[in-house]
Amino acid sequence: MESSGKPLASGHSPGLVATNAVAALAADPEKGKSFVRALWDQGIPTGKYRYYDGLLMMLGLLQVSGNFRIYEPGSVTENIVSPTHAPEVKGKFAPAAGHALLLIGSDKKNIDAYFDAVVTAPGGVAGNMSFQLKGIKDLDYLAAKYPNSTLSVGLDLTGIVTDVAAGKADVKIDALLDVLSSYNRPVFLRLGYGFDDPLNKYEPDMYVSAWKKFHERLQAKGNTNVALVWESTSCEESNIVDWYPGDEVVDWVGVSYCDGNSIETAIQFAREHLKPVMVTAAPSNSDVSWSKWFAPFFQFVTDNNDVVRAVTYLNVGISRIDLKTDILKRWKDETKQTFWMRGGPSLFDALGFVE
Repeated sequence: MESSGKPLASGHSPGLVATNAVAALAADPEKGKSFVRALWDQGIPTGKYRYYDGLLMMLGLLQVSGNFRIYEPGSVTENIVSPTHAPEVKGKFAPAAGHALLLIGSDKKNIDAYFDAVVTAPGGVAGNMSFQLKGIKDLDYLAAKYPNSTLSVGLDLTGIVTDVAAGKADVKIDALLDVLSSYNRPVFLRLGYGFDDPLNKYEPDMYVSAWKKFHERLQAKGNTNVALVWESTSCEESNIVDWYPGDEVVDWVGVSYCDGNSIETAIQFAREHLKPVMVTAAPSNSDVSWSKWFAPFFQFVTDNNDVVRAVTYLNVGISRIDLKTDILKRWKDETKQTFWMRGGPSLFDALGFVE
C-alpha cells in the first residue's frame, strides 16, 4: 500500500488481519477494537495458505482474548480444559467401536457352502431383490436357515426410480416393507445400491427424491427393523455427495472394497457425517493368497474401525473360502476373534434391536 493509502494488490491475508489485531490492541485498546472485530468476524482460512494463515489466526485469537499463556516446566496448571474427543460414530444396528459385523453373500448356495466349511453362522447373510419381490424365495430360505443372523438386502431401483420419486410406487413399497418386517430381525436395506455406477443411470436429483419418498413410507409404516444403507459400488472417482439424500434419512454408508481413492473418499465422507460404514462387496481378486489380499483387507477394517462396523465377504467363484484349505484355516482363526460379531442368540440384542 502506498503512503497515500492506495492498495497495491487485491489479496487479503487472514494472517495479516490477525497480527494487525494483536498489534493494534497492544498499542491502543480503544483504537484497536475495530481491528479485533475484523479478526473475530473473518472466516476460517481456506485455500493454498490456510495452514500459515490459520496458525496466525489461532494465535491472534488466543492473544486478544487473554488466553495466550506460557506453561513453564513444573508449573501447576489450573482450569485446563481437556481436549474434546471426536464424537463416536453410532448408527442404527451398528456394533460398538472395537467390533465389526461379519456378513456373507451373495446367494444361498455359496452362503451354505461357507457355513458348511466354517460351521459358524455369519453375523449376516446378503442377497438382492427387486420391487417385484424377485428373489424373495431365496431371502425366505436364508432367513429360515440362519435365524440368528441379520439380513442385508440390496434393492434394485433401475426402471422404477422415477415412479418411486413421484409416489406412484407407494403400494409396492408398503408391500416390500411388510415382507421385511416379517423377518423380525435387523435388516440392512441397500436401497438403490450402486447409485454412482454409470450402468444404473441414476440421475442424482431423481435418486435423492426416490430415497426420501421411500424413507417417508418407512416412517409412515412404523417399521423399526430396517436400516437404510446408502451404497456406492463404483470403484471409479465420482462426486458421491450429489447423490446424498441427507443425514436425517441415511443410517449407513456402503462402500465396495477396491483399489484407488474412491473408497478413501467414501470413508472420509462417512467420518464427516458420523455414519457407520458397511463394506458391501469384498471378494478377493485373482491373487487369493492370504498375505497379498486377506491380511491387508483385515488390516484395512481394523485401521478404519472408527467408522467401518460391518463387512460383507462375497463367497463366490474363485473367492470361495471353502475351496481353499490354507485360507479357510486362517479365516477361522481370524474371524473367531471377539472383534468379529457372528450369528448367535445374543446378536440382535447386542445390535440394539428391540422386537
